[in-house]
Amino acid sequence: MIYYFLKTILLLATFYMLFTLLLKQHTAYRWNRMYLLITSVAAICIPMISTSFGQTINNNPLLKHTIDTLTVYVNALQQHELHYAKVIFLVVLAGILWGLTRIAVGLYILYKLKENAASEQIGETTVYFHSQIDTPFSFFSFIYLPESFRHKEALPIVLKHEEAHIALHHSYDKFYFSLLQAFFWFNPFVYRYHKAIELQHQFEADAYSVQQIETDQYVHNFLEAIAYSQAPTLLVHSFFHHSLTTRMTMLCKKSNRLMMRKTLLVCGIVLVLSLTLVLSRGTCLHAPQFALS
Repeated sequence: MIYYFLKTILLLATFYMLFTLLLKQHTAYRWNRMYLLITSVAAICIPMISTSFGQTINNNPLLKHTIDTLTVYVNALQQHELHYAKVIFLVVLAGILWGLTRIAVGLYILYKLKENAASEQIGETTVYFHSQIDTPFSFFSFIYLPESFRHKEALPIVLKHEEAHIALHHSYDKFYFSLLQAFFWFNPFVYRYHKAIELQHQFEADAYSVQQIETDQYVHNFLEAIAYSQAPTLLVHSFFHHSLTTRMTMLCKKSNRLMMRKTLLVCGIVLVLSLTLVLSRGTCLHAPQFALS
């Protein structure tokens, strides 16, 4: 079990480092978003795969030495794990239950807000206004706004932005990463991934919005409406949750062909790393189980 956890942390750390170095500052938001989603799944699934192609590793002296060293270290850890398996299991389970409880509470908060809010049909979108909401946000096909925004000049801009989140299905990503954060709460890079996907969502929604609104008008109304506050739950997107300067910079940045080359390079590196782990010795790649007896 410990070895499996270490592998997920190592993989997410490596994938996140590649994202930060090669992709983060570019405007191919859909590619960036897909990279974060795919590599997060890969980091969880790859350590569970076993294979009989261990000879590939044995033919590489440096890689074989690295794997052998890791194996000795892991075997030592697993000896201790046999004694403390129940404690480890209970700690992990407690963290998972806490994470799932947060999600359940978040869903309940959204349900109560929706139940007590004043709904209004604006175009094809149902908008819920509530005096206890501090910042605009969306959740799946619904938009929630502070009561004070009902007559604001910036209301159309805010609606366009939240409608972009809905059209681009960002809530599915948020819900997935909330679950991932609940089940892998011990992995620090899960939280970094969650923040990274949130920021890509905001960039993508900004870029989507200015396809229908002049950029200058969008920025002007954005600045007029700005008021930082926290969203009521980690399940939703907060309109003002991220750095205004960063979002405006990315909104005005132009894409270039170098981005595609970097994307292909990163995908190649990810593939090599994945194959390296998959082709490592089968005994090392089985996801260890807890010994509770």
